[in-house]
Amino acid sequence: MGRSENTFSERDSVGTPPRVFEEIIRILGPIGLDPCSHPGSLVPAQVRYYLAAYAPEGMPHGVPLPIPARGLIPAHVAVVGSGLELPWGPGMGLVYVNPPYSVLSEAPWILRGADTQLEFDRILGLPEKGERKRHTAERGAPDEIVWLLPVRTAGSWWQIDLWEVADAITFLNFRVQHTGEKDPSPFHQALAYRGPRAALWKREAERTLGRTFLTQEAA
Repeated sequence: MGRSENTFSERDSVGTPPRVFEEIIRILGPIGLDPCSHPGSLVPAQVRYYLAAYAPEGMPHGVPLPIPARGLIPAHVAVVGSGLELPWGPGMGLVYVNPPYSVLSEAPWILRGADTQLEFDRILGLPEKGERKRHTAERGAPDEIVWLLPVRTAGSWWQIDLWEVADAITFLNFRVQHTGEKDPSPFHQALAYRGPRAALWKREAERTLGRTFLTQEAA
């Protein structure tokens, strides 16, 4: 989904281009779930959650519906609802998240990747965390996850949420040209990985995507 700042699109519905998701698939295999999707997305996730604002008119909420392939858009199962409330796992495979950038400081798109209630409690005990976002830990733990994010290192969601949850962070060596945009993003972006294959992600991501750093926990 994504979003930009100032000169970039004011929509939260810009899409991930093949240059990004094809590399993710090359390294990790098929994408099982995209919880921040919309009907025009090219990301070949097996299951997609459509935010209600972008769902086709009349599409029922919370009901899995098979969507046939259309042009460059692959076939998938779609569910209308909030990706923060619907399950991300276990058993749904690789989760790819390109969240609405306009709400990263408020909505728990990063902490939604926390595995267990114990870990979530520990993160909440860090500075600037409180009881907000607690409910997200009860929605099912993802098996493996990759986020596409803006590089905003001064934000608490980056300094605290992302650093505590991610196992590896890749700083992209190119500007992403989102689908639906005529120009590349005016700001830098990163891919963050969480899962059991951090070493593989680091090795392969550095070949084609950019410098990659393991967090202290994964190092």
